[in-house]
Amino acid sequence: MSVFTIISPTYNRPELLSKMIDSVLSQDFTDWELIIVDDSTNSETEKVIRKYLKDARITYLKNHKNIGAPLSRNRGLDAATGKWITFLDDDDILYGDNILTTVYKTINLDWPWYVFRRVGHTGENLTIINTTLKHYNWTRDCLFGNALRGDAAHFIKKSLIGSTRNSDEMRSEWRFWYELAKKSNFKFIDLVVQKGGYLEDGLMSTYVPKMNSIYLKQHLFEVTRHIDTWKYVPKALLRILLAYTTYYQFKQKLESEK
Repeated sequence: MSVFTIISPTYNRPELLSKMIDSVLSQDFTDWELIIVDDSTNSETEKVIRKYLKDARITYLKNHKNIGAPLSRNRGLDAATGKWITFLDDDDILYGDNILTTVYKTINLDWPWYVFRRVGHTGENLTIINTTLKHYNWTRDCLFGNALRGDAAHFIKKSLIGSTRNSDEMRSEWRFWYELAKKSNFKFIDLVVQKGGYLEDGLMSTYVPKMNSIYLKQHLFEVTRHIDTWKYVPKALLRILLAYTTYYQFKQKLESEK
């Protein structure tokens, strides 16, 4: 059993994957395992990664068919043995050779969930803190609130995650964090841990306003199911209205450019 399990889904980007792996191998903290879940549609990733498999801390899993990032992360979670879980996509790198050491010294072992800063490929801040709180609840303060916005790096105790997994429903990655938020709040540490961001050819879908409305409808359906989340219904309805307005404006713009 290692201290950290790093789960990395990858898709047809062997060059970027190599940079990610190198950022993990360069760490001065050595008690980690890296689980790479290959969702690629070709064999190039496997060819590149073979040179790394001599390191026993690296596990390589190849999907038999393309299943997407969320379910690939599930495969990583099923195989994880570390006390702490974090996710590092193939277009991300760890921010400095001593970052795992710093994280380990920073986290309180009695608290199960920590969130750290991420920056983009050009150094721009991806984690926006609008309200400083001792503890944050992901549903209240991130999904429906504005206390913490944007992308962030998570370190979560494996014992907290338990059987919680990503859904294969379209654009439902949020449900994983939503279910975790029922179990625990998280603490935010103002430390940059990862450098990365979304690239157009990654596993995540590029933004399309109509697709965003699907995501928001999921939110509305979920919050109407439980009395304690009814307070979020007005905001969920407003977001759907704005999403459809944006979609039709987007559609009209495309038609006018033809």
